[in-house]
Order: sequence, then C-alpha cells, then structure tokens
Amino acid sequence: MSSAFTLLVSYRDFVARGSLTEAEKAQTRLRHYFVSQAPEVQPYLSDTIYDDWPTPFNNPRGSKTFAAWLVLVALASLFLGTATAAAVHGLSQVSSVVTLIVSIAVAASTGAGLAAVLMRLARRQARLDRPMYPTPRPTHDDEQDIDRPDSTPTV
Repeated sequence: MSSAFTLLVSYRDFVARGSLTEAEKAQTRLRHYFVSQAPEVQPYLSDTIYDDWPTPFNNPRGSKTFAAWLVLVALASLFLGTATAAAVHGLSQVSSVVTLIVSIAVAASTGAGLAAVLMRLARRQARLDRPMYPTPRPTHDDEQDIDRPDSTPTV
C-alpha cells in the first residue's frame, strides 16, 4: 500500500512540476515580448527574458527535483520489496535467505523499471519543451571586438 501511495505522490509531483515549468516559461516569454516592444524596461526586470534554462526534464542529471523523484522511486521499490518479503515469509516455510533474495530481486526490478519509466516521461516532456527564445550566443564578430584593444589611447 505504501509503495502505491509513494508512486502516486511521485506522479502528482511530476505533473505539477511540468505545469510549473510551463508557467515559468510563459512568464519568461511575456518578459521577452515586453522587452522586444520597449527595450528600456529591461533594467527593471529581475528575471531572465530567455526560456532555455535547464529543467528537470531537459537536464535530469543536474536537477535536484529529478534526484528527489528517483529517491521516491527507490522508496517505493523498497516498500514493495519489504511487502513481498513479508508475504513470502508468511505464506510459505522458506528460509530467510530465499526470502531476502526474493525481496531484493523484486525491489531491484521494480526500481529499475520505474526509473526507466521516469526517464522516458522526462524525455517526452523535454521534447515538448522547446525554447522559443534561446539565450543569444556571441558571434565570431562579437568575440573579435572584445579581444581587439581599443586603438584610441586613454589619458
């Protein structure tokens, strides 16, 4: 029962984080629109106007949110393995070693399967989450202007 509850909480959190990411990106796109219409407001904005920052969906390895989801998956697997061990031990007269092996196998296979499903969902969300206004990268001409010293001497 606790493993099912943990999985439901994980799924609810995943969906909520997806909605939050969409809302944040919408706000960023609005800020970008305001700056494109009136560039003089940019110094007064406290957040970015580009929507290509890392999220748990497009950068799972660098995300603490994604790590928390993996911890919840591990807990759900552990709960299921423990419940399986209790059921095997209670229903049959097998040794403790067999019970331990069965519970570890159930927990490991469940954890691996759920982690794969989580990665698949994150990849699918990342494909839907394409930036509309990526951060501009410096061009080759911009780099030359920065590296070239000013020809006028300063006094």
